[in-house]
Amino acid sequence: SCWSLNPLCASLPVYVSSGHSNVQEVMLGAGVPNSRLHVDLHAVDTVTNFTTMTAEFEKQRYEHILVVTSGYHARRSATVGLLTLGSRGIMTSTLSVPSTRYANGSRNESGMRVARDAARAFMWALTGID
Repeated sequence: SCWSLNPLCASLPVYVSSGHSNVQEVMLGAGVPNSRLHVDLHAVDTVTNFTTMTAEFEKQRYEHILVVTSGYHARRSATVGLLTLGSRGIMTSTLSVPSTRYANGSRNESGMRVARDAARAFMWALTGID
């Protein structure tokens, strides 16, 4: 894994925002050191994945966040990250990883989902309310 082979990875904090209770076990199994792992289980959807983590990223004074997500979810995550974190001066880059899970056999989320979450993220950026 990156964390055992690359000294830069070994020094980076890893934040995971998910509604899945087994995410810590999965990340530890992937080789992420527990000392670097920060898990937030408050999120229930993509927008709250970002909005619940923004204050922590601001507190840590992060300037750039790498968002890792499935290829299926990358476009929506990139859009929401740009609007939420970008509104607070934090740049985002998105890395998509292969996934065998696709909704309805599609390889990309619908434009409607992206637009819906973009609207929510934009309103949060303006008001701080989701």
